[in-house]
Amino acid sequence: MGAGDAVRLTLLPALHLKAAYEYTARLPEAEEIFGDGALLAANTGLRSERSHNANLGVELVDLDSAIGRLDASAQLFYRRTRDLIFLSQVLDSARYENISDVDTQGVDLGVRWTGFSVLTLGASGTWLAAINRSDSGWFGRFEGDRIPNLPYLVGNLEAAVALPLPAARLERLRLYWYGRAVHGFYLFWESEGRKDGKLAVPDRFTQDVGVSLRSRGGRLTVTGEARNVTDEAVFDNVGVQLPGRSLPVKLEVAL
Repeated sequence: MGAGDAVRLTLLPALHLKAAYEYTARLPEAEEIFGDGALLAANTGLRSERSHNANLGVELVDLDSAIGRLDASAQLFYRRTRDLIFLSQVLDSARYENISDVDTQGVDLGVRWTGFSVLTLGASGTWLAAINRSDSGWFGRFEGDRIPNLPYLVGNLEAAVALPLPAARLERLRLYWYGRAVHGFYLFWESEGRKDGKLAVPDRFTQDVGVSLRSRGGRLTVTGEARNVTDEAVFDNVGVQLPGRSLPVKLEVAL
């Protein structure tokens, strides 16, 4: 069972204050209970995850001025989670277990500016602290630690130019660049072992560039990208591989 509600207060035509609360429950998935018969062990005693979630935010929407349009938002969030379903790992195997008490608090920030009808600039970021508050059981020895194998600082950047080209029978030519930064984080509990020898997912910064051509009337769109253009070594949660540089091309036809 779960329940929740939200309220939105308009302070000015473009300025809004938002607040929300919900109580949620998440049932374990089949693989989390029974494993995969190989590297992921079963845990048939896994309990449902329950959490109290609160959010408070302010947003600026479609604020027009002589130099363009501005959108911005800031949000504080808090999660009190009981029996968090957590992938507990050793070097050659893993299984899902419950962490009895976890506090998560954080901040989301974002801003986007569109100027002169052709230029878009944007930035966003998230910081969170997911802290183990269990004071007993196996995870009690790690009380006060961040939850491992979880990024806690992420940022995104965006720049795009969209130009109409009627002489070339194009409705739009769009050039864009995306950047994404993720702060490094430990693979295992931060208080266990020597920090200078601990396994960690390192800092990473990836960039994508692309060009999109749309025909007059929008019937045909061709997009070419260079993802991870600098061919950085990128990492994610255990078992999830991310590619290096790739060069996809996408063709869209509206019938």
